[in-house]
Amino acid sequence: MVTLDESQSCRLVSSFLLLPFNVRRSRMANFLFVLSQDNNEKVTRCFQFAKIAHEKGHNVNLFFIDSGVMWADSHRNFSVKTPTGDCPNDYLPYLVDHEIPIGV
Repeated sequence: MVTLDESQSCRLVSSFLLLPFNVRRSRMANFLFVLSQDNNEKVTRCFQFAKIAHEKGHNVNLFFIDSGVMWADSHRNFSVKTPTGDCPNDYLPYLVDHEIPIGV
C-alpha cells in the first residue's frame, strides 16, 4: 500500500494512476502505474509513460487491477494501433527487457 503525505501528489492520468512516492534528493522517484481499464489507448499510454519514466532514471512498477488485468494475457494482440499510430507493443518489449515489475 502506498501512502502519500501532504507534500506529495497523486494525479489521475487518463484512466490509470500515476503515483510518485519516496522522492529522493537526487530527484529520482518511484512510480507506480495502475491500469484499471481494458482499453488499448489507455494501456498504450501507461506503457509509454512507464518507459519514459524508466529512461529518465526513475524506478517504475506497473499494476493491473479490475478490467486492466485483461492485459496480462500473453495471447492478447498488443499490435492494435491507437489513433496516434502507436501501440502497446511499441513500449512493452522495453519494459520486459528491463525487467520492469508488472503485478496483477
